[in-house]
Amino acid sequence: MNRDERNFLRLRTAIAFSLEDTLAASAILEVKIGERSGYGLAAAWTLDGICVSLSSHASWTRSQLDVEVISFSDDEICTELASLRHVSRPDHFLDHEDWLQQAQKSSIRTGSDLVAQVSAMYPNVELGLDAQKEIAALSGTERHFGWVIECLESANREIIAWTDGAFPHGNLPGPASGESESVRRSPFSVANANARVRLANR
Repeated sequence: MNRDERNFLRLRTAIAFSLEDTLAASAILEVKIGERSGYGLAAAWTLDGICVSLSSHASWTRSQLDVEVISFSDDEICTELASLRHVSRPDHFLDHEDWLQQAQKSSIRTGSDLVAQVSAMYPNVELGLDAQKEIAALSGTERHFGWVIECLESANREIIAWTDGAFPHGNLPGPASGESESVRRSPFSVANANARVRLANR
């Protein structure tokens, strides 16, 4: 697993909670796959998240697990069959990519949240100090807050797709400008081969 995959996993599975308290507060008694059960399965189901495991058995080689959910409702024990998101290999993330991106977006409520997560969510975009300060000052209720996120998403996509020639700044939600001539000729920029995009405020 490379560095990006480790960061991807760490960010999207880092949930601070007391497992026993979380399960105790829910109606879930047990979540099983075949004859196997465990806190991880029950927590992933209760939190509507992803179960992460090692690919140590044939049961853990799929990105979706067919599970049996046992819960307590109206003084009765109920059982239902369900599907649980699961990851045991890096390629499993691709099957959950849309859900993961939406889940991560929903966790961004303020500009400070966005600045804290930007390097993991949009690793090809580098925010300058001024941009970090301006974005961090946003409360998240501004009409253009969604547009800021759209700009970062668009810039990250364009940088990934860019392989030759001048960077297509015109494809970004404008206005956007390229680097100055001195920066473009910088040995550091050439050696890094990274695009740095300056997104102006709308």
